Amino acid sequence: MNSNITIKGGSEKAVFYGVETLNQLLAQFKTELPALS
Repeated sequence: MNSNITIKGGSEKAVFYGVETLNQLLAQFKTELPALS
């Protein structure tokens, strides 16, 4: 088994989850912003 593929797949998954988390935080921020201002 090639460890490079495993590491690459893991990093891609980490990046995907990172972007998803960022999008959720951004959406939450946009919905809360009008209430604050």
